[in-house]
Amino acid sequence: MRKAGTEQFKVDGLSSIPDEKVRGYQSLATLMQQGHGYNGQFLEDTADDIRHAEESYTAKGDNPTESIWALRDKFSGKDRGWFANDPLDGVLGIMSHDPKTSTEYLDPAHNDNLEYLLHGRDWDTVVDHFATPPGGTMTGIPVLAEDGDVRKGFGAALEAATTGQAPGDYHPIGQHTEPQARILQHTINTLYTDQHAQDLPKNLVQPLAHILTSYTADTHETYAESSSKYDIDWDSEGSVWSDKDGSHMAVGHQRLAAVMRGIANDPEAFGHLYGAEQQYAHHVMDGIPADAGDKTIRDRVVESSRAMGAYDGIRSDIIYDERFKKTQWAADFNHGLGTSLSTALMFNPVSDLSPVGDLSQRTLDVWAYESNKEHVSEANLEATEKNAKTYDAGQHDVEKLVRAWADSRGHAVDSDWTKYYVHAGQNDYEHGRDRTLSTLRADR
Repeated sequence: MRKAGTEQFKVDGLSSIPDEKVRGYQSLATLMQQGHGYNGQFLEDTADDIRHAEESYTAKGDNPTESIWALRDKFSGKDRGWFANDPLDGVLGIMSHDPKTSTEYLDPAHNDNLEYLLHGRDWDTVVDHFATPPGGTMTGIPVLAEDGDVRKGFGAALEAATTGQAPGDYHPIGQHTEPQARILQHTINTLYTDQHAQDLPKNLVQPLAHILTSYTADTHETYAESSSKYDIDWDSEGSVWSDKDGSHMAVGHQRLAAVMRGIANDPEAFGHLYGAEQQYAHHVMDGIPADAGDKTIRDRVVESSRAMGAYDGIRSDIIYDERFKKTQWAADFNHGLGTSLSTALMFNPVSDLSPVGDLSQRTLDVWAYESNKEHVSEANLEATEKNAKTYDAGQHDVEKLVRAWADSRGHAVDSDWTKYYVHAGQNDYEHGRDRTLSTLRADR
C-alpha cells in the first residue's frame, strides 16, 4: 500500500481532463468510503502513511508549485465529491465514525497530528487557472487552490474527537474526557494564534458550533468570570482539568470570543449556540437551592447575566462588519435560535440539585417566544453603529430570565425582591457584553 499509494494511475472515465492520473492513496480512500467497521489502528496507520507521503514529497522538492495530490479537475460537491482527491481528509472522514479513534489520533498530548492539520498542512489540492486550448494542451502557470470539500473529513473527525459522539448534529451538554477537552483547547488556541479564529477555515464553522454546544457549561463559566479555574487572563492558553463532573476546558476570554465570532459568520449556527447558553442559564437558575441566601442568588444571577451578555457582544459585533446584510443575518440567527429553543433541552439535568422552583420546558417556551419576537423586531432596525451600542433584546432576555425564575419561586415579577435581582442582572449583562465587544473591536 505504501508503494502503490504514491504511484500514479490512469483511471478511465474519472475526469474530463486528458491524461489525468490519480495516486493510489486517492483510489484507496475512495474505496474505503464505501465500507465501514475498520479497525482503529488500521485507520490511524493509514492516515500516518498518507501524511508521511505528503511530507516526503514536499521534502524532495519534486515540484514546489504543486501538491502530491494535485489534480487538474475538481472533485467536490454532490456530483464529484465522491472521489477522495484529498486522501488524508477522506480517511479522517471515515475515522469520524469511530470517536474513540478520532480522539486518540488528534490528542496533542501524544502526537502532533492536530497541529499538522490546523497549522502545518497545505490544504491546496486543485490546480487552478489553466487555459485549455483546442487539442487539450494545458498552458499557463499552475495555481493551487482549495477544493470545495476542503476539511470536511477533518471537521467531522474533530467533532467526534472532542464530543465522543458521531458528527453532524448539535450535541447535548455532557461530560468529557481530558483528551477530548484538550483537543478543543488546543484547537481554539491554534486558530487564535494563527489569526484564523474570526475568519474560520471553510467547513470548520459548523463542526465547531456543534462542538461548543457540548461545552456550554465551560463557555458559560469562562464568560461568568467567577470560578478561579475559569477567571484567567484574557489571552491565556488556559488549562484542562477533571472533577466529579468529568473534564473541563478553559481558555482566555479573548480567544474563546474570537472563535465564537468566527462561528457567527454562520448566523444560524451561532443562533443555536446562543440558544444553548439561554437554556443553560435557565438550568443554573433552576438549580439554586430553596434556602439559598442573597449572596448565592445574586452570584448565580450575575454569572448568568455576564455569560449571556458575552454571547450578545459577539452578536452585536456583526453590526460593525460591512460584509453582512444585517437584517438577513438577524433573521437567520433568529431561525437558529428558534430551532434550538423549540427542541428538547440540550443539557443533561443535574439530578442532585433538587430545585424547588421549576422553570420547565413550558416556561422556557413562553420566554423563547417573547425573546424571538424582540429579536425579530430588532432585526428590522437600520444597521448602524448606534444600534450596535443600544441593542436591547439581549438585556431583555436577562430580565425575562430573572423574572421567570422569581415567579417560579413564588415572587411577583414586579416585586421589590425581584427587581433587586433584575437590576443586578442588567448591570452584569452590560459588563459581559462590553467586555466581549472590547476583545473583538479595540476601536469601539
